[in-house]
Amino acid sequence: MLQKELMDTTDAERKRQIKILIQRMDNKEREEKKKQLKELKDKEEKEMRKQAVKDGKKPFYCMALLYWNI
Repeated sequence: MLQKELMDTTDAERKRQIKILIQRMDNKEREEKKKQLKELKDKEEKEMRKQAVKDGKKPFYCMALLYWNI
């Protein structure tokens, strides 16, 4: 929809605004995907740790991992 408006518009200022809006939407979508991926990885890691504790292994906590959110 915005792409079509971008092509149809002749006003330079309006084109600039539309380009900025499209870029903002793309960035937001990319960041949302990145956030979902991180949440999924965190959830999987938490499940692995739970399973390891159930299997009788001691929990492993590394301060560097906690500090840097790895």
